[in-house]
Amino acid sequence: MKQRDHIPEYPEEPLHIDVFKALKKTWSSLIPSETMQVLFPTNGILKQDDAIDGCTLLTRAVSLSAENGEQNIILEQVDLIIRWISIALCSRNQTSGLEPLLHFLHEFISFLHNESYQRLDSESAMLLPYIIERAGSAKGRFRDKISDLLSFITEVKLYPLNKYGPLNCVPVIESTINAKTRGIAIRELRFCVESCGLNGIGKKGLQVQAKSFSEENLLENKGFHLDLIQAIILKMNGDINKYFKICGSTALSRKSKDLMEERMAKVQKTILENDNSNFSLIRRGQSIGSNSLSPLTMFRLKTRKKVLRRRRPQKLQMAHLSFHSEQSKQILLQNRHLLYLQLDYLKYHTNGIRQPEPQQIFEKGFEVYGTSISKREILL
Repeated sequence: MKQRDHIPEYPEEPLHIDVFKALKKTWSSLIPSETMQVLFPTNGILKQDDAIDGCTLLTRAVSLSAENGEQNIILEQVDLIIRWISIALCSRNQTSGLEPLLHFLHEFISFLHNESYQRLDSESAMLLPYIIERAGSAKGRFRDKISDLLSFITEVKLYPLNKYGPLNCVPVIESTINAKTRGIAIRELRFCVESCGLNGIGKKGLQVQAKSFSEENLLENKGFHLDLIQAIILKMNGDINKYFKICGSTALSRKSKDLMEERMAKVQKTILENDNSNFSLIRRGQSIGSNSLSPLTMFRLKTRKKVLRRRRPQKLQMAHLSFHSEQSKQILLQNRHLLYLQLDYLKYHTNGIRQPEPQQIFEKGFEVYGTSISKREILL
C-alpha cells in the first residue's frame, strides 16, 4: 500500500483539491506524462464528465494487461486506481459520465476477481462506502446499475462479508443523511448477517443499527431494519433478550422494542406452524430435508428415531426438551395442542402405552416407560 496522505475517510468525500494533487504527485512517477494528462485534467475532476477519458483509458489498460499477461502492472497500482475512482465517483453526478465510470468499475472488479486479489481494508474503505452512497442518490436505471454492481462485489466475494458489513455498511448507516442510501446499506448488512452470521455486523454494528432503527422516520426503512433485526435474532437462536442486552438500554426506544417483539412473535408462530406441517409429513413417511427443519421439529424427529430404534419400549429415555429461547417456550405453552402430535406419535409406536398430558410435561415432570423425570433442561 502506498503512502496515503490527505486521503479522507467516509463520510468525508475526497473532493478537496489537496486530495487530487496528492494522488497526481504519487502517480506521476509510475505512468507516462501523456497518461497523466488524461487522468488528471487541468481543472481537476469536478464533474463525472471530466473522468470519461480517464475511464476509457483505464478500461483499455486493464484489458490489455490481461491479454498480454502483464497483470502485475495493474495489481501494483490497485490502491491508486481506487483513489482515482473514488474522486470521480464523488464528483457531481452526470449521466453521460456515470455510465463509463460504472462500466470501468465492473471491468476492474472482474479483473481483480480473476486474479484472486484480496482487497485490503483501507482500499475497501476508500471505495465501497461511496458506491453505497451513490446508489442512494442515483436516479432510475443508474440506481439499478449500482445496486447490481454491489451485488456483483458480494457475489464474487472480492472482499469478505464479515468485513464488508462492519467496516463499510455500518459506517454508512451511522453517517449518511440520505434515507435511500441508508435503506440500501441496511439491506446489504442483512445479506452479510444471513450469509456469515453475527460476524457480518459485529457488536458495534448491532448498537449502531439499533440506534438507527429507533431514530428512523421512513416507514420503508423501518421495515428493512425489522428484516435485519429478525435475521440477527434468528442467528442468536431466537433469543431477543440477548439482542436487547448487547444493544444496551439507551439504543432502543420502547416503541422500537415493541415493534421487534411483535415481529419476533409472528416469526416464532410461523416456525411452530411450519413445525406442525413438517411433523405431519414425517408421520406420513414423506422425506424432508433437514435444513428446512427448526430445532423443535428436529427434537421431534430425534425422538421418533429413538422410538423406532428401541425394540423394548420400557427402556426409552427422554430426558429434556430444548427451545430457542424462553420466548419459544412461552409460545409453545400457548400452543399446547402441538404437543399432542408428539404424544400421539409416541403412543402410535408404543402399543398404546398411556402418555402424560402436555401440562404435566411443563409443571410436574412425567414418567416415560418406568423412567421418572422431575426436571427438564431448557436450552436458551
